[in-house]
Amino acid sequence: MEIQLSAGGFVLNPHSQIALVQNKSESWTFPKGHVEERESIEEAARREIHEETGLTKLSLVRKLGVYDREKTKITEGQPQSYLKRIHVYLYKTPQMDLNPIDPENPQAIWVNIESTAEKMTYSEDRRFFESIKEHILQNLENGN
Repeated sequence: MEIQLSAGGFVLNPHSQIALVQNKSESWTFPKGHVEERESIEEAARREIHEETGLTKLSLVRKLGVYDREKTKITEGQPQSYLKRIHVYLYKTPQMDLNPIDPENPQAIWVNIESTAEKMTYSEDRRFFESIKEHILQNLENGN
């Protein structure tokens, strides 16, 4: 099965809220996308966050992990399954204004940590967030 690398992250603002984005199909998730040639995974995460939220001042806190999500695409009129391997980071930002520049992801909002999982559309995203939520809360408690 084909594997496509993706990268993104959970971004915390000064009020300990997380940025979520909505794509044209009205699915809610955290900002992420494809890793391009000659781009590190962490560079891709920063670029995708910028494109989907408008945020540019990102401080890396830590890498949160990697998970897979099965996707389907149409190639030559036929559906083909592939694996999307998603590398996820935790960032902090002093910025509050969200201004997406990617037309494929026209909306971004801040949500409270406790509401994040229920707002996300994909069950894999929700499960991953629930598995790392304590790490995010611990980083907040430690002042990171």
